[in-house]
Amino acid sequence: MNKSYETLYIVISTEQSKELLGKTITLNGLNKMSDKEIEAYYKIYEVSSAQRINDNLIDAVYRMYAFVLNRYLSINDTKKLVEELQNNNILTMNSKI
Repeated sequence: MNKSYETLYIVISTEQSKELLGKTITLNGLNKMSDKEIEAYYKIYEVSSAQRINDNLIDAVYRMYAFVLNRYLSINDTKKLVEELQNNNILTMNSKI
């Protein structure tokens, strides 16, 4: 077995195929796939996984920014500040480039 197959096996076994691969795939379906199909789905997984990590890092930066800002400026609602930062299209576009 190769790394791609093993990774997809775990994704499918943990019922995350729809979320990470964009399609519900069963273990039986995985076993019927060609090596080329497995590699294609593995690449989709890599992109999805990288996007999730990127989104989580950006969210962590926003929360840390709100925390630090609150220490010096006494923000009333830091959760609202984080939401506003997340919904700011200019910040979001620049942070994902």
